[in-house]
Amino acid sequence: MAVMNGRSQVFVNNGPYATTNGHITVPHVTVQNVLVRINFARIVIVITLLPFCGLLVCLFSCMLFQFEQVTITFCPVTNYLPSISAVTGVRPQTHLWRLCIALHCTPRFLIALLYRATFKQNLDRLHPSGPFWSWYSKIITVDFAFSVVENISLLMVSVVSSPDNYPVHEKCFITFLITSIGHMIMCCYLYPNLFFQPFLSECERTKSLLWKRRILSLVFMLAAGMAIFFFRHRRYCAPGAFSYFAFCEYWLAILNMGFHATSCWDFVGKELVIAGWPKDELVVNGKSYEYALQLSKSNSDKASE
Repeated sequence: MAVMNGRSQVFVNNGPYATTNGHITVPHVTVQNVLVRINFARIVIVITLLPFCGLLVCLFSCMLFQFEQVTITFCPVTNYLPSISAVTGVRPQTHLWRLCIALHCTPRFLIALLYRATFKQNLDRLHPSGPFWSWYSKIITVDFAFSVVENISLLMVSVVSSPDNYPVHEKCFITFLITSIGHMIMCCYLYPNLFFQPFLSECERTKSLLWKRRILSLVFMLAAGMAIFFFRHRRYCAPGAFSYFAFCEYWLAILNMGFHATSCWDFVGKELVIAGWPKDELVVNGKSYEYALQLSKSNSDKASE
């Protein structure tokens, strides 16, 4: 895993001129023509604030101007708080919400890949073979699948609103809820065993894991509350049941954002870098790219002999 530090160096975890699956990894690479550099923490903050601020705007605007429209249900009882599906499914709020979710979900695919790569890298380093490698490798794959499906279902539940197609919206929401909790469980299981970063202090690592576990515990309680209140609303039309369901739903959504925001601590010091690496301008420890390539292949051939 490469870390951009300073203006012109990339630090790589492996040793000098090591080869992994035919790829060169070197300790110090001078990079020229850096086009874009964005601090990873800023990316996380922005993609977390997008759905949070979008949800607040949708909620308060509906409460002020469309209260009766978003609180009406098939049960003839009074409701005091609309659901997320209601406030993001009416116009013009639905356009704002879809834009926020589209901008929010795109970088989350990259974050899912970062966690997968970090887990696998530490797995290969700590457990290069044996039953532990096989077990953890499967868990990493499941966690990555949960993360990707969660992201896709979040997009789907936002694009297909409840008024447009309730059955599809409902299935997408259930898929999002299940995969979201599944990803949190897998991440909390893998994190203490396989998440180690050169620039991540033990204090930051402990804090991140603690908050992940706290959020997961609260999500379990809120999900149970949502199921109970939704059942009471649909089965008995209990007064206020749908409002309590919506209350749990809002907090579950906020906690989901908070769980993903902990990646700000996990990848401290990381930057998203777009740079040109032409061979004639890439220098490795004072040597040319071609020299590094030849030396790496030579070392690999000697090791195989």
